[in-house]
Amino acid sequence: MLNEWFIDRRGLALGILCAATGVSGLFYPFVLEILLNKYGPATTLRVSAAALTVLCGPVLPLLKGRNPSSYHDTIPKIDYSFFKMPLFYIFSLAALLQGLGYYFPTIYLPLYATSLGLSDHIGALLLVVVSVAQMLGQIAFGYSSDLRIKRLLMDKRVPVEVLVFISSLMSGIAIL
Repeated sequence: MLNEWFIDRRGLALGILCAATGVSGLFYPFVLEILLNKYGPATTLRVSAAALTVLCGPVLPLLKGRNPSSYHDTIPKIDYSFFKMPLFYIFSLAALLQGLGYYFPTIYLPLYATSLGLSDHIGALLLVVVSVAQMLGQIAFGYSSDLRIKRLLMDKRVPVEVLVFISSLMSGIAIL
């Protein structure tokens, strides 16, 4: 749906949209810390689910695309031949490993901070720092994907390979 609303600055719009997921990371760790200490994990999970349902549920019917829907008499047949290609499985494995490397540290960061003798509050604060870095990075890469570079009288966008290399390099540096 985002592609229907933004043309020229689509990358920036997508970066801002993805960064919005990090906004909850500014306050949610502190709320979870309070709820976990006061009510325990089961009630905290139920309260979180109810809050997400109440806050997000009413907005869903309001999401509309800009372009009218097209109706086709026949549903196009899906080509499943990609399952026979080894490259599909390599990319799938790479995406799985990248996802594990991205989500697991944020899950265990407060626990690791506690194991180092830091307070629960410091663990939550570390999650806030990660969320801020995520927000800034997603907006920056969205903006970068829209940049045009002038090369030999040709107006081109920054190649995706360059952005992927920069992202991978920064991830590697962060691990060090």
